[in-house]
Amino acid sequence: MIKKFTQLLIMIGCFATYAQEMPVVFNKNLSEGNSTVNKVVPLESGDLIIAGGGSSKAYITKLSEDGKVLFERAIVNRGIDSYRDIVVTKKGSFLAVGGGTLNVGAGRISLFDSKGTPVFDKVFGENDGGYFTTVKEDLEGNFIAVGVSGGILQQGRIVKFTVEGKIIFDKFFDNSTVLHGLIIDENNNILSMGSSVDNSNGSGVLLKLDTSGVEIFHQISPIAGGVYKEFKLLEDESLLAIGGGGYGSGNSPRITRIRMDGQVIFDKTYSNVDGIFTALEVDPSGYIYASAEEFDRGRMLGLRFDGTMVFNQETDTPLTSIKRGEDTNIVAIGGKEGQGVVIKTKQNGKLIFEKKIAHALKELYVSEDNDIYATTSKDFSIVKFDTKGNLVFDKNYVKGSKEGHYASLIILPTGEMIALGTGTNIGGRITKISQGATINDISVSEPLNGIMTASVRVILSGFLRKDGVRMPVKISYKCLSDGTATGEDYLPSEGVLSFLPSDFATGSLIEKTIEIPIKSDSNFEDSEYFNVKLSSPEYTYIAKEEAKINIINQAAVVRFVGGSDAEEKGSLSYELGLFSQDGKPLVNKTSKALQLNYMFGNGSATEGQDFFGDTKTVLKIPVDQSSAKLLVKTKDDNLFEDIESVQLVLTGVESNSVESMVEFLGGARTISHIQKIRDQAAELQISKLSNRNESSVLPVAMFKVFFTKVSDGKQLVNCSGSDIRVKFDVDATNTTAVLNKDFVILNSHDLVIAGNCDNMEADIQVLVIPDVEQKGDKNIALKLTGVDSLSTAGIINISQKQDKAMATVLFNK
Repeated sequence: MIKKFTQLLIMIGCFATYAQEMPVVFNKNLSEGNSTVNKVVPLESGDLIIAGGGSSKAYITKLSEDGKVLFERAIVNRGIDSYRDIVVTKKGSFLAVGGGTLNVGAGRISLFDSKGTPVFDKVFGENDGGYFTTVKEDLEGNFIAVGVSGGILQQGRIVKFTVEGKIIFDKFFDNSTVLHGLIIDENNNILSMGSSVDNSNGSGVLLKLDTSGVEIFHQISPIAGGVYKEFKLLEDESLLAIGGGGYGSGNSPRITRIRMDGQVIFDKTYSNVDGIFTALEVDPSGYIYASAEEFDRGRMLGLRFDGTMVFNQETDTPLTSIKRGEDTNIVAIGGKEGQGVVIKTKQNGKLIFEKKIAHALKELYVSEDNDIYATTSKDFSIVKFDTKGNLVFDKNYVKGSKEGHYASLIILPTGEMIALGTGTNIGGRITKISQGATINDISVSEPLNGIMTASVRVILSGFLRKDGVRMPVKISYKCLSDGTATGEDYLPSEGVLSFLPSDFATGSLIEKTIEIPIKSDSNFEDSEYFNVKLSSPEYTYIAKEEAKINIINQAAVVRFVGGSDAEEKGSLSYELGLFSQDGKPLVNKTSKALQLNYMFGNGSATEGQDFFGDTKTVLKIPVDQSSAKLLVKTKDDNLFEDIESVQLVLTGVESNSVESMVEFLGGARTISHIQKIRDQAAELQISKLSNRNESSVLPVAMFKVFFTKVSDGKQLVNCSGSDIRVKFDVDATNTTAVLNKDFVILNSHDLVIAGNCDNMEADIQVLVIPDVEQKGDKNIALKLTGVDSLSTAGIINISQKQDKAMATVLFNK
């Protein structure tokens, strides 16, 4: 195809990128210095309550849905570093937990009312370290917080307390261990997991307590320095946990599954080197998937529900996260210094693609449409890959900063995305990315007659949700008169697009079209353009607000219009024409002939043997002409064959015009046409071979049927693959011998010229019957009466000049 068609494909390809990008709602820092945003809780109003902190304070902040600060409450105290988790109570107050570090500060639990006013603030210990990592409300309305105590022991800690702050119990478990996971099961039991505070002390811990704090089970990893990274409560109420240990700890990546009563179902390691499973995914069918980090390499693991292995694949970079998409495929990300990777596999581990990127990837989100989003570990970038692994965008939201990164991705109930960041000097970063509309650039063909419609696509990345319900979207549009096209080229339009969620299945493409009439004219001209602008969005944002509409000339089509067959030693012809898309003949009015590239295809005729296929004849549609013709000479031979085909294949059209498109019908890469070679007419002749003595007792070939070419009388070899069946009879007028008395014809019913490419004639076998009373010579005369012609080969007739022959039976004197 020529340049214009390539340009059109590029425009469509570029649009795919725009269509998937999500617009930024707000992007801001919440504190200065070394700070981290740890937790975001969306409120029913659309506002956000945020917990975080840094080197000198812990804070909670309330933001409006568009990013305005509604309040901020910070508690500055000795050693306090950060609030690490926050929940909204049933009364609408905010309960935050956090504290200092392992060595300074202390664990802290704080309650704020709905306006951010402190209600109580409990500190657990002196300035000798400790903090809480997680808090949850149980089924009775009480709260559970887990973390680590300070002091020399640095024990895992579980505190249960009322909403008023009254302590129900405060328990400690295992030295040098921090508890950082928490699940409340349907029986109000407490499940927690923990990890060693360093590579050599403490253990990986899995705990289950009843509602009173009594231990149900207490599982400890076998090697000091162990870590449990993530755990899930499965449908059968068993607990599944992943972990391992840091480099040098002696702990390999580990997966543990425990029944509700504490019985271990399996507890296995899946590598022979130090490392840790970094993320866990369990699909509805019970398959277990995990990603691992092993110093400078990684691992993808697939298990059945009983712990037996489906696949265990090592990767050349550490992996940080793994997810299962709606398409049931598995996606993992990771990387190391200067290199990131995205891996997608089938459920059985079979690789679909592995894509590299210039920076390591950290957090992963796979959308309903199976698009892949990830944060980078070195800057505030979010990257997106489509379902085939193509990079859609790589966007840094804090340009120029190299001292922080997004630490987590959160998907809000509205369908929007929150990226939470941390940095050395930049402070806590929060970026909200929403659903949005994109309008695409397109190119349209000018109609041959009348008016045609240009369909401009507007695509939503998704619907925002309110109370779990997808909200309808409205967007206004209008044609702008700021391009080269005028009112003579199109009819300006404006209106409102409505997107109703009920019209689109979850995960399907959400799009509407703007219909703009494009007028025809008699001009052959350069492409023209105008713009369409989106405005006034309701329940969405606009990611790309303007589209450029290019109007180009209608494409021309080259196709075969006919041709003629030929006999051997003749010429086949192939005729082609230039047409509009609706079939009307066109005249080439460009500045140069249209060059048609061709080759001979897979016909049954043999190039060089049956036809001259090495022709150098140029095939072209000249200027001011509408058709082209190619003649192909055929060869002569002495073989009688089936009708043979010669396929002419057009492989391309060359034109130097930059404003016209010339293609094959339907946009095909090639088109072809077949003409046929038929053998020249053939005939059958009969001749006498010899006379025969009446006393002979053996059969003999007295006659021969010859297969010849009519034009020159040369004998033909039957290569048709089918036998030619010859019909003949006794010529009674010239025969004096009596059939079946004086002679017998042995092959009167099965005389054939075989089609095996080895026969050009057939003998008629005659047996003479001895007669002692015979007194003189007798004649046997035969005549050809017919032939079974072959429908797939040339014409065969009986020779009019040599259709009879006579032989003599000699009297033995």
